[in-house]
Amino acid sequence: MRALLDALYPWPLEEALARPLVTLLLALLVPIASARILALLAIARAPASEEPHALAARLAPFRTAAMVVGVVQLQLAWIAGSTALGPAWVHSPSAVWTELFAALTTLVAFVGGGIGRLVEREHSGRGASGREAIRDVALLRLRMGTYLLGPVALIHVASALPLLDAAGAVQWGVLLGAVAIVALGVAYGGLAALIVTGAVRRPSARIVALAQNAARREGVRLASVWRLPTGSVPFANAAAIPWARTMVVTDRITEILEEDELDAVLAHEAGHLSETPWVGLARVGTAVVLVVGLTLGPTLLWAAGASETEQLLALVTLALLGLLVLLAVMRLARRMEERADAHAREHVGADALARALEKLHGDALAPIVTGRKRVHPDLFDRLAACGREPGPRPAPPRTRMGLLVGLGVAASMIVGTWLAWQLTSLPASEAELASDGERWRRRRVDPWDGGATLALAWQARRREDLERAEAYATEAAHLGVASPALLEMEAELLAARGDCARAEETFDRALAARVVDPLEATLELGGYRIPPTLMTECGMGDPRDRSE
Repeated sequence: MRALLDALYPWPLEEALARPLVTLLLALLVPIASARILALLAIARAPASEEPHALAARLAPFRTAAMVVGVVQLQLAWIAGSTALGPAWVHSPSAVWTELFAALTTLVAFVGGGIGRLVEREHSGRGASGREAIRDVALLRLRMGTYLLGPVALIHVASALPLLDAAGAVQWGVLLGAVAIVALGVAYGGLAALIVTGAVRRPSARIVALAQNAARREGVRLASVWRLPTGSVPFANAAAIPWARTMVVTDRITEILEEDELDAVLAHEAGHLSETPWVGLARVGTAVVLVVGLTLGPTLLWAAGASETEQLLALVTLALLGLLVLLAVMRLARRMEERADAHAREHVGADALARALEKLHGDALAPIVTGRKRVHPDLFDRLAACGREPGPRPAPPRTRMGLLVGLGVAASMIVGTWLAWQLTSLPASEAELASDGERWRRRRVDPWDGGATLALAWQARRREDLERAEAYATEAAHLGVASPALLEMEAELLAARGDCARAEETFDRALAARVVDPLEATLELGGYRIPPTLMTECGMGDPRDRSE
């Protein structure tokens, strides 16, 4: 706690607390606002009468746009979260405080995206989104976010391990431990996070009995069954984690399905539990190799003496190979879905499975065909496999417009962020002359900007708050401010304390640094300024003309 208070000391309370709170508020509100914009651009006006499949096709462009924008928003939220606290709390981009707040900001943005998606209710005729709906969506997104953050946390732990010793050689024992942590995170991190945080609960005895009976029909042992509370959210689903011998069912699916329909769904999930170990190894192993390559790979390449170009080439090659492997794994996963459906039809019956699938797709407003090769077959194909006659195959929903809208909105967010960063740039050499407005804008766009921090030091100096000015200057040095501007600030503070000899010597070093640094080599007439107190208190230069 004392270290935290020491870190906060240079910063006023509003700087230390208001900025992170505003960042969290923006992370929540921006996805909600963007969802409204996407709905306006990507959801067509509803006809007088609309069948469920037509409604699903009408919402499909919006969902495509929301997926594209959501990915970008989560990335921007992570960037904002990893800088919002600034040097007041974290002192470096890789500090624990930074990672924790960045994860919190991303989770808040994830929740905001879920609340924004409630706009679908208004366009689907399911009623407006009230307080209960907002609460339930927020809670469900928090639970789902917990599942995602579990593996991420363990991956960050693995990447923080000292893979190299003091001499720069690889510590193979540590490397093996890091790989093992990544593997545990990918395979079990999400489920463990759900259980530890209480995001999942114990299901009723009826659900446990159905799940265990489905597993016995497959000849496998079921280790555990969990339920995911959904409230009023239409998220009817069930999932199996084969390597953990675990099933997870949502409350919603138990509410909308009859007993035999739920039995068919659980028989499908039990079919996944009976997959060979090689299938699970292919799924988990692919993810582990990619994560290890992208997180630990750069360190290993550096230890091997690879240049930056070679490192970049290796990572791009790994990403391309990983994409090819992922496509192969997706094809394998699709075959496993078809296999699981076949097992459900065999053990429970095709009619019960078909009725369950129709209810699940209707509840989710999912189109009967998608036009893409996904992991799960289209409902049309699954019904046909159950012996149903779904009629002529309908055209897939037109999602290209939604994709273009999503890309346009996402690009505007990225470009807007880049422009904000560029237009508020504050060079360290201009820190002394920066106005309050320039400092305020830059600190909120990039709290880790050394020039803006140095400007705060000059501001504190003008208020005669020398201790705070020194703290800001120290922080600016930590943030990598160029030495000439930093030495001039140091000379100013020394002069203010009456140490003129050291102040003049420090200022001479600043002049020498400007000659050495090509970016600061501006010793022509008017190219530098003598610190004011060095002139007024130490008799250096003419106080009426600060340029030399």
